[in-house]
Amino acid sequence: MLIYKGTDPSQVNQFTGQGVWYIGRMMQGRRNAINMGGELLVMTNYGIMQMSKLISGAPATDESVSITFKINPRINTVMQRMQEFYGWEMVYNPRDQITIVITPKEISQPYKQFVYNTATRAWCEFSGLPMKTAVMWRNKLYFGTDDNRVCTYEGYLDRVLLNPAEGTYEPVEWESLTGFQGFSEPAQNKRVHFLRPLFIGAATPVYRIVARYDFNLTPPQGSAIFPATAGGIWNLASWDFSTWGGGYVVAQVPKGGSGLGRYVALYMRGRSASELTHVGTDTLYDTGGLL
Repeated sequence: MLIYKGTDPSQVNQFTGQGVWYIGRMMQGRRNAINMGGELLVMTNYGIMQMSKLISGAPATDESVSITFKINPRINTVMQRMQEFYGWEMVYNPRDQITIVITPKEISQPYKQFVYNTATRAWCEFSGLPMKTAVMWRNKLYFGTDDNRVCTYEGYLDRVLLNPAEGTYEPVEWESLTGFQGFSEPAQNKRVHFLRPLFIGAATPVYRIVARYDFNLTPPQGSAIFPATAGGIWNLASWDFSTWGGGYVVAQVPKGGSGLGRYVALYMRGRSASELTHVGTDTLYDTGGLL
């Protein structure tokens, strides 16, 4: 239960007065409530609640109250399984316009964080990032790990040391899965022939992309090999000899598709060591019969 108390009895059930609203059961952690751009967010087993919507009269089960309603099947499964474990936490990063939901580490499972983009209202998931706790300090996000390291969330490289030397970093691994679409003909079979992802970034990414059919969630086999960078590293490279980065490049290489099914999604995995934006993917397919 969440209780607001005021000093004026005439202001009962007003924002500045007294009221009682049911929000569900709090998760086990040290930061279950945060301020996100003037909005109070509270994390419970119903999801992440917006208090402004709740105190205006909307029920806790209304989708407008929870910012996690789009991913409720996914996050609620983790919440129910790990509800009694300590380690739930939220942190708002205004510089990158994201809110990170830190979850307890499960045995034999990679680290997992749910990330909400406050600009697009879209969700993604961080996997394998050893984030145990996090805090904003001087407009930079710092997070702690199980092995007592303090890391910063910035840049486009992974495992960069305080005193960087050539070869001390790793490219960031990423993957994306679109929603399954019937393309206005859900009863007809589709066959994808070509896929053309469009990227804009400081360098051409390496990736694999495949078409998945009928809710098959198997990721692409193997990982693209990331080539060693040929660019210059500041404080180590020499002018007139090393290669330095230029402007943004556009990559739109067509890839071959395969498979057959009624509902189609695109599964992509890749690695990148520079700023990268996935604009979209062109899909060329044909349609067959019912069987």
